[in-house]
Amino acid sequence: MRDLEIVAFLDESKKPVRDQNTGKVAASGDHYVVAAAIVLSGDTSEIRHHLLKLVENLGHRLHYSEISKVRRPTALEGIVNISGWEGSLYETASPVSVRQPERRTRHRLLSTALADLTRGKGATQVTLESRATPRKGYQALDQHDHMTWRSLLDRELVSSGATISHTDKSEPLLWIADLLAGVRTDFLCGVDRSLFSRVAHRVTSVTSVDC
Repeated sequence: MRDLEIVAFLDESKKPVRDQNTGKVAASGDHYVVAAAIVLSGDTSEIRHHLLKLVENLGHRLHYSEISKVRRPTALEGIVNISGWEGSLYETASPVSVRQPERRTRHRLLSTALADLTRGKGATQVTLESRATPRKGYQALDQHDHMTWRSLLDRELVSSGATISHTDKSEPLLWIADLLAGVRTDFLCGVDRSLFSRVAHRVTSVTSVDC
């Protein structure tokens, strides 16, 4: 029955809002998005295989910030054509002041995402992209995510049988979440509003959170 367990892979994106007249960064703050790719555990191997083939065909990694504007439509179309996954997005309801600590914003969005994924969608395992870096201290940032998880468990806001873990961008299923988060912040911030429509039909939940 483990093949029928629901698992989720999370990534994030934060961008400043752009002035629609000048294209320059506006003073209104940043939008933050946490994106989830949700799959059945029994489908993970096949989806990984298709993602690796997509990278081979594109000749480029599936990291939104590294993909040129010309290649992004092809990359998005590529993941749309892979069956077996659905997306959920958890985003700031309005731009957040740059003075607000990013840790606070992430905590609120992640709290909403983890509760929805485990209690609402039945995910038993949630994998987040690791944010641990030598510059910021190994595991220090990931530990904040675990503190958020423990707080949710204590308040019974997430399923007690579920677990979370971290891994790096070598996990192909994080690439879907990366692309979803990137294209959504581009939409919200006015960087490029033409691309999100290409993947919107694969996203079943968009939850805005006051941060």
